[in-house]
Amino acid sequence: MHFLIISSFITPPPPNASVLVPFNDDPFGVFAIAAADLDQEVAEDVLSEDDMSDVASVTVLRQQGAFGDVSVAWEIFSARFPEGLPAVDDLLLAGSFPDAVELRPRDRRHHSGTDARFFPGLPGAYGTVAPEDAPGPLVNFTLSARMVPEPDTDGFVMSKGTPSGEDGDGDGGTGVLYYGLKVHTNRSHVTVMLYYTAAGANRTQVARATAEKFVEDNVWLHVLVIVDDGVVESLAWVKSLEFLESSRQGPAPVFVGSDPWGGQRFTGLLQDVRVYAGAALDRGQVRELHGQPAKADLRAVSGYLRYRQDERTKSFVVEVRDDSEEEGEEVFYLQLVAARGGARLPWPRPTAVLRVMKSDNANGLFGFTGPCIPEVRGGEGGGA
Repeated sequence: MHFLIISSFITPPPPNASVLVPFNDDPFGVFAIAAADLDQEVAEDVLSEDDMSDVASVTVLRQQGAFGDVSVAWEIFSARFPEGLPAVDDLLLAGSFPDAVELRPRDRRHHSGTDARFFPGLPGAYGTVAPEDAPGPLVNFTLSARMVPEPDTDGFVMSKGTPSGEDGDGDGGTGVLYYGLKVHTNRSHVTVMLYYTAAGANRTQVARATAEKFVEDNVWLHVLVIVDDGVVESLAWVKSLEFLESSRQGPAPVFVGSDPWGGQRFTGLLQDVRVYAGAALDRGQVRELHGQPAKADLRAVSGYLRYRQDERTKSFVVEVRDDSEEEGEEVFYLQLVAARGGARLPWPRPTAVLRVMKSDNANGLFGFTGPCIPEVRGGEGGGA
């Protein structure tokens, strides 16, 4: 952002005028995958530990400007989704968190490289996504969150609203909850609640689904809530509930791990808290999101890259998982899916192709069923 000062030559005193020149030409950068890495072939079977043919290196470029610290998220999809899933807001990537909300890289899901954070449930121990970085108005949408809740958790995984002062419509107020995802657990059940304030109403409404689920230590749960044409569906437990009215919405921050007032806080691990703001995922997309089929063949299927000011290049590796199954060539799509810090992703989103070659004698293996050296009979060709 720049200020241009224009002064006249009339003296004294010289009048001044300030002209605000907004950011332009992507000063924080536009992400792209290096051209040399857009189509790569990797092997599953290798001849030795020193053979690196089972590893693909991917370089992500920060083009245009390089102001500020920025980040980008990547994810790998199966051959069924060459264009990936719909556009997504990654709240753990976009949010700012106090020190009390610890990063726990050792606790994240084994095949993932995105941030896992532990929310201790203490006052102030939650994250905030600024209004300009928060999801836009929601009509049909999907909320997705991976979690390891503590026993007897009763708090919001995420919420959008204003804690006090302006209520998003510019007319002031004491705050409002536009919508939020809350989870309650005990030793035998998990209850998922979607809170929302309907357009034109002042009372918060709740749609809920409960399932029997023993909450164990270090066991990840995946909560999916899909709103499609007025119906809320929690696909993890096939529960459908009416979403009676469109949610009241306006510009407001998003809170990760709490309601807007900081009172009902989530306790436990969270990873991949995401909002697909423009799409109710269909069954095929849900299977891709929930199952992440690429993890059967690749050691990591997601991650973040972080760039300091003036940094323009970051690289990471994707390693093939070796198994003993006979497999033909498999194709996966690596895509940049979300950005933070003012940097931008072009459309269509940058995507690279990874081809895993045939493995474990996929075309068959010839051999003898018995000894391959013929017997030599005595007396033939020998001296007496």
